[in-house]
Amino acid sequence: KEVGRREGEMAREYEAWPAQRDRGMVKLQQALDLLPVRILGLNMGITGLAILWSTARDFLIYEPSSWTGEWIPVLVGLCNIIAICATCVGASILLLFVLKMGLNWEATRKDANDAEYAPVFCMASIALLVIGSQIGYYLEKGIAEFIWCLAVALHVLLVVNWGGQLAKFDIEVFYPTYFVPPVGIAVAALTCPNSGTCESAAPFFCFAVVAYILMLPLCFYRAHFVEPALNDTQENTYIIFADPPALLLNCWITVMGGSLYDPWTHILFVLMCVFLVAVAVRFTIKQTLSKSFLPSQAAWLFSSVMILKAFVLYLSLFADAEGRELHWWSTCGLWAGVLTVTGMAAVIVYRYVWAVSNGVKFTGGA
Repeated sequence: KEVGRREGEMAREYEAWPAQRDRGMVKLQQALDLLPVRILGLNMGITGLAILWSTARDFLIYEPSSWTGEWIPVLVGLCNIIAICATCVGASILLLFVLKMGLNWEATRKDANDAEYAPVFCMASIALLVIGSQIGYYLEKGIAEFIWCLAVALHVLLVVNWGGQLAKFDIEVFYPTYFVPPVGIAVAALTCPNSGTCESAAPFFCFAVVAYILMLPLCFYRAHFVEPALNDTQENTYIIFADPPALLLNCWITVMGGSLYDPWTHILFVLMCVFLVAVAVRFTIKQTLSKSFLPSQAAWLFSSVMILKAFVLYLSLFADAEGRELHWWSTCGLWAGVLTVTGMAAVIVYRYVWAVSNGVKFTGGA
């Protein structure tokens, strides 16, 4: 009797397993649906924090100020911890989104072929480039080189997919995010495992420069002179206008060997400042964060990282030209910027978690 009872229970459990499995898959898919396409922008911004804190660490080591001397070991350790945490969080979000793609491939393919959302997918490969560079610094350079090659190949495929939308040439969809696919390849130059040699990074940089020159008038014309005007989601990405010159300036100085006597150094810096003024005139961070939350607000993060790093590198050129260390106010500005951008990231992540926990659902590329 006991054996028969156990066999009956096992048979009922076996019959119930498909239903339990299906319910589990439904719950998993519902959880992954909370990751909209534009979560990739937040993911890129979080991994950008790793770049930011790594930059602060490098300046502590190579450009130490007299007042930070005794605190350097502590501050370097803090920079490493935060950079590692940002890399791990970014990698986790990326893996979850890949899982979502696998479980809901049709919806993902539909978004990838949408003119508005296609460029957003390129943010995934950019985040992967940053993750690979951090792995190369802390773990194994061979793994970093593999991830870098994988990310570059992925970005090329995504650019080709985006090019299919570009070929239709509908000026209404030339949003600020259209800078991301062609100019974003410059991150490959910035994170190249062999970036010490210009030969490996120069093609990516040159392609990004040409793409920026071609895309700038089209995107600027769309943002200011074409109806309908940008909606709230697209308006949040307006700061991306200042991102390409900042990214290119970073590459120009750190990879291509740009100096204070090269006109390109000052041209890119002036372009970045012009669009920063345009952003300040158009709206403020306070106004943006006071609106109801949209994942597209995360566009502020990576752009802020690139802009801050470009400012610091530009100021360091003057210090190097005069053969002295950075002014104390330059170092203070670096740390104030690092803490401000990190605080902005914390606020955006908090608002996203709060919105999700209160039942807000982000559909499509919202």
